[in-house]
Amino acid sequence: MKLDRQIVPCSDNKASAQFYAEAFGFREGETEGSREVLYVDETTKLYFEKRQERKAAHYLFHASASEYDSILSHITVRGISYGDSPEIRNNMSEYSRSDAKGFCFGDPDGHILEVTTKVVSP
Repeated sequence: MKLDRQIVPCSDNKASAQFYAEAFGFREGETEGSREVLYVDETTKLYFEKRQERKAAHYLFHASASEYDSILSHITVRGISYGDSPEIRNNMSEYSRSDAKGFCFGDPDGHILEVTTKVVSP
């Protein structure tokens, strides 16, 4: 079984989809009705849906080492704050565990975005 799609409630479909596409490198899909669609991988999609009422959610993405570095570079170059926990997203630090590292940042609608990758021992 695999997750097919996740709806991301947002204030502006196009702007939110563009933010995620640029930050994560997700491929754009066909617009479905009023929803903008991005492919996380070959089968999993994010649907950006404009909603008046939005409740912040926490989305965690597991990335390869190169994807991780690319995402961190992208948000750093654009001056987007990040941090070492979902609660602290502005200390410009990554968290580190024995088997993983990661960071958290926010999207324009207040969703918490977490990116993690496995730490490869030398």
